[in-house]
Amino acid sequence: MSLSPSIVLFIFSSLTLTAGLHAYWAIGGKWPGRDDETLAKMVIGTKGLTKLPKASLTVVVALLIFIAGLIPTLWAHALSQTSSITLPLPATFLSILELINSVIPVWLLKIAMIGLTLIFLSRGAVTYTPWAKRQNLEEPFRSLDKKYYAPFCLSLGTGFLILLLS
Repeated sequence: MSLSPSIVLFIFSSLTLTAGLHAYWAIGGKWPGRDDETLAKMVIGTKGLTKLPKASLTVVVALLIFIAGLIPTLWAHALSQTSSITLPLPATFLSILELINSVIPVWLLKIAMIGLTLIFLSRGAVTYTPWAKRQNLEEPFRSLDKKYYAPFCLSLGTGFLILLLS
């Protein structure tokens, strides 16, 4: 397996799991917290916040995260028509990708790839800026952000960039 399909699968699976976690929260799940307040402090970190946003908003976020993971898959599949990139995916999934790619032009996928690259790289990098320190975020979010969330976003952004340039 070459590097590009590995990156596509990493991004797709990581963001699908992240979307699933958001869907779990939308239906009332509390992990990795113990209750609404500890969950909000772990995953949002805004001072005084005692619970996550409404379930409907959390579902929208889950869908957007899933779509963000699907876009590089669509991008790689579109490129596979003119390059040596092959995605090791089930035939049914490839058929779905072909159907979606027949509706979405490659130029639109490229714009989405550029946007997602900038979003993930910016989200990851901003954590380590003086501006982030002034945001007065609560623990444990601040520590979790520096240790896990920001590096995760930077790795996703780097993956998007590599795919975009391939």
